[in-house]
Amino acid sequence: MKKLIYCHECEEEKSFRIQEELIETTIKGETFSYNANIAYCQDCNEEVYIKELSDRNIEVANREYRKVRGILQVEEIEEILNKYNIGKKTLAKLLGWGETTVIRYLDGMPPTKEYNEKLKQLQNPLNMLEVFEQNGTVLSETSRKKLSESLNDLVRLNENKEEMSSFTIARYFLSKVDFESGLTISPLKLQKLMYYAQSWALAIIERPLFSDDFQAWQHGPVIDTLYYMFKSYIYNNIPKVSDFDEKILKHEELEVLEIVWKAYGKYDAKYLEALTHSEDPWRLARCGYKKTDKCNEIITQNSIREFYSNIKKTYNIKNSFGLDNYINDIEVLWD
Repeated sequence: MKKLIYCHECEEEKSFRIQEELIETTIKGETFSYNANIAYCQDCNEEVYIKELSDRNIEVANREYRKVRGILQVEEIEEILNKYNIGKKTLAKLLGWGETTVIRYLDGMPPTKEYNEKLKQLQNPLNMLEVFEQNGTVLSETSRKKLSESLNDLVRLNENKEEMSSFTIARYFLSKVDFESGLTISPLKLQKLMYYAQSWALAIIERPLFSDDFQAWQHGPVIDTLYYMFKSYIYNNIPKVSDFDEKILKHEELEVLEIVWKAYGKYDAKYLEALTHSEDPWRLARCGYKKTDKCNEIITQNSIREFYSNIKKTYNIKNSFGLDNYINDIEVLWD
């Protein structure tokens, strides 16, 4: 028997049809469109109410609203929990939120803008690793162990990919930290080491170590994702990485990194900043900007490759000794 629904226009139960329509609506000042299923009486063609359809349309509208506003869907938040093998209350505690905050989000409440951005950042294991390193002591021993194991597996998976990530190269440099001998690395120094690693890789092995671009920020070349990852250290030194496995690097990659570390690792962050300010790639990318202007212009790989390839040819750079000769000849521009 064909299902009937009560039609208020006909004042009796009638058969109906369901029709998909593009509906425009406004939620919290945001106007958008979504595909809704609308039921109509077969006799009078007036819209009829079916609770299941109405609930489904509300769900679709809310999902579209989240999409338009860039708010994580409930299942995306669930994926974060599953990815790191972490509980709802444990994640909230790690982030310094109220105990039931994540629970409410999983029940459908949209996160605030601030909390939504934080959750989106956690989709990247490297950002979760940073949070864990900062706040992990607030968790129980069992929770810390579970999260640490998950993060280690995800980071190793990332490092075993064909293409190195900038974070992998950063971990190489951080493995060279030696506090007793004074070989330390702050966030600013790390950015400059990363820049020179990429620059000399383009010149020596004629390919990049990683795909991330550098932006011409006020204090020199910067990979923005690494900046946000280590910004909490401000001007302080970043802890040593003790579990880096150099075997994940190809021989030619390791050679470049060793040359760069030997040549630049002994300098402090401000001197390395001044070096980058004295060379063309950063200066050309900031052309037209004042000294203190915010600038997100990309320092192109082509400009980096061309500049450092010419230097390599001029100084016949094959090792750190040749690179030292070039660095000593630079007329450093101090701001």
